[in-house]
Parts: sequence; C-alpha cells; structure tokens
Amino acid sequence: MKFLNKQIDINEVNYLLEEEIFDYWIDPRNIVGFNKVDFKNNAELKFFERRNNIDFERDLESDEIITEYLIGCLSKDAFTNQEQGVIFLNYKNVIDAAVYMINELGSSTICYNYTTFSRYLINENNVNEVLEMVYKYFEEQSDLHLKNIWRIFDIELIAYNLDELNERSKIIYTKIKEFKTDNTYMY
Repeated sequence: MKFLNKQIDINEVNYLLEEEIFDYWIDPRNIVGFNKVDFKNNAELKFFERRNNIDFERDLESDEIITEYLIGCLSKDAFTNQEQGVIFLNYKNVIDAAVYMINELGSSTICYNYTTFSRYLINENNVNEVLEMVYKYFEEQSDLHLKNIWRIFDIELIAYNLDELNERSKIIYTKIKEFKTDNTYMY
C-alpha cells in the first residue's frame, strides 16, 4: 500500500471501491468531484434520514464511498499485518481521516464499520494517546451534532480497549460517553 498524495475524483474512488483495488490510502481531503459545502450543510439531516430509513438498494453517497474505500484499505492492511507482520497504516492515519470526515463533511459514516476495522491499530501501548487525540477534537467542537459524532466515534473506536485505559483516560471516556443533546443518538 502507498499514500496517494494528489487529488482524485470521487468517481475514481468509487471505481476503486467497486473493483476492490485498495492499493492507496487516500486522504479524504484529496477527494474532489462533489460539493463539500452542500454536503456538510445537509449532513445532520442525512444522519437522521439514514438512521430512520436504511435502504441497501440506493446508490452510495460521497461520504459512504470514501468511508467504504478506507475500510477496504484498513482490511487489506490488517490482512497484510496478519500474513506478513507488516503494518503500513497507524492510528494517526485513522484519526486524521476522521477529523476531515467529521469536521469538514459532517459525516457520521466514519463512526461505525470504519472504527471496527481500525481497532487492530489500537492497543495497550497507544490507547490512552488515541483517546487524548479524539478528546481534543470532541472538546474543540462547538457544533453539538458534530460533537455527538465525535462521541460515537470514540465509543466505537475504544470499545475493546476500555480495560487498558489509565485513570485519566477513564475520566475522559466517561465524560465523552455521558455527553447528551436533545438529538443524541446511539448509546
């Protein structure tokens, strides 16, 4: 796997996804060909529409294409690690992509399967640092909907490493988990 450090159209990413070609980790910032401002402006509405109306027959939206492609890369990296003992990606790649997807696109798709496929990168040696990074973005977020997405992302990402948290991290995790709004969904 390599890092793709140039712009790529969303249709090309969709092609790579459909053909299951996961040779490049693509920073979501480099994906063009869709209106990111309109997408973010409608993100909260999409969050609730998707939650209330799961339609597996519809075409994937841009954030879903990006997330599914990144999941394919994570899966390939995890398999390569298992087979050859080589890891290309790290938790910082995972969080950097999440920062863009959540803060810039307002996407919640990054919270679910993406976090599940990222867990191989989280362990007792880095879980506290990972939580600190996520907490920073959670705390900085003033938009309550996006703050809730960070909450879900954190809960999903750290779920299997709770016993490895130090005391400070346990307090932080509890603070994130207990965050609620009128529209809080999940947990």
